[in-house]
Amino acid sequence: MTTTEMNISADNVVGECELKCMYNHKYLNSSCIATNNGVMILLSYDKTSTHPVTYNNNKYDVGQITIYSPSFHKYNGDFMDAEIIITHNPIMGGAQMAVAIPIIQSTASTTATTLLTQIIDGVSTGAPNNGESTTISLSNYSLTNFIPTKPFYNFSDTTTNIEYIAFDKENSIDLSQQTLNTLRSIIGNYNVTAYGGDLFYNKKGPNTASSTEGDIYISCSPTGNSEENIDVVYDKPSVSVDVLSNPIFKFLVGALLFIITFYVIHLLILFFAGNVKKK
Repeated sequence: MTTTEMNISADNVVGECELKCMYNHKYLNSSCIATNNGVMILLSYDKTSTHPVTYNNNKYDVGQITIYSPSFHKYNGDFMDAEIIITHNPIMGGAQMAVAIPIIQSTASTTATTLLTQIIDGVSTGAPNNGESTTISLSNYSLTNFIPTKPFYNFSDTTTNIEYIAFDKENSIDLSQQTLNTLRSIIGNYNVTAYGGDLFYNKKGPNTASSTEGDIYISCSPTGNSEENIDVVYDKPSVSVDVLSNPIFKFLVGALLFIITFYVIHLLILFFAGNVKKK
């Protein structure tokens, strides 16, 4: 695997990644505390009793959510106006998993647009300076409202040991020019190069599995063609046998009952024979 400056582009895809990077999520609503870190906005997310994400059959909780402007990664060779990255922590150990979504200037509006606008406006008034935090009241703050139900890319950043899912520029979040100007007025450029290895493509997108349960682990490797090479480890299913209907079992039970019956009759004969002699 090569590690270079990451450029998320269809031109850099080396293979498909449908089973190997399966991403299923069920995020719940959360409270929101936003912190101005000078070069990024940090957002909190409540932990729940159920783990909201299954990626490659591993369970994850939401860790840290960051907003950058300009974007941390390059998309099609260029930095985007901004980017939101949602980092997840594995439950059983291993690499972190992060979801990266580009943000562009647009007059279009979605639920994600409304939420991000409220967050950025809230930080600009409640935590405009580095190190300040503010609680932002949002009725529908759920990461489900940020994650596109679209195809995505997959790559590993070996310098940070983070496995990435990244959505294309075409599936970015829209923000108005005014909101982007507000964002740039409260945070500066991160100025850190993002690295990554081979880029894969999942054309199905998130939440395509019928179940997030099971014991299947699938590793990722370059394919060189449209077929995926997968290593699968799974538990063998248990087989239930109805022993009561087994002919051998029926024979053994019948034989045992016959022996017991014969022995009881024999004891009764001896008992009555003894009483006759006493008389």
